Amino acid sequence: MKRFGLTFCIVLFPVCVGCVVLFVYVYASMWVFFAGVIVIKCFTYALNNPAKEIMYIPTSKDIKFKTKSWIDMFGSRSMKALGSSVNNAFVGSPEALLKYGTMASLCVVVVWIFVASFVGTKFESLTANNETIG
Repeated sequence: MKRFGLTFCIVLFPVCVGCVVLFVYVYASMWVFFAGVIVIKCFTYALNNPAKEIMYIPTSKDIKFKTKSWIDMFGSRSMKALGSSVNNAFVGSPEALLKYGTMASLCVVVVWIFVASFVGTKFESLTANNETIG
C-alpha cells in the first residue's frame, strides 16, 4: 500500500477476484474451485481487509462505528445471500450454475471496480487535504 497507494490496492482486489472467477470458469473442477476459494480468502485477509481498515482513518468515531457495522453485517451478508440465491436457482444444473454464476460474479466485479476506484480517489483527496468525514 505504501508503494502503490490505497486506490491501487482496493481496485486490485476485485480485479484479482475477477481473474480467479474466470480461471475457475475455464478450468472448472472441484480442485480448482477449492483453490479459487483459498486464493480469494488469501487476498481478502492480505489485501482487502487492511485497505478497508485504513479507509476508516479520515472518519469520526461515530461514522466509523455506524459504517463498519453496516458493512460488516448488512453488506457482507447481503452479498452472501445474493450468491446463495444464484446457487439455489441452478441447483439442478451445475453447468448452468457455472455459466450464469460466472456472469453474475463478473457483473458484480465490474461495478465493484468502479466503486473502489471512486472511494479510493475520495480517500486520497481527503487525506491529502487533512479533512475528516463526520
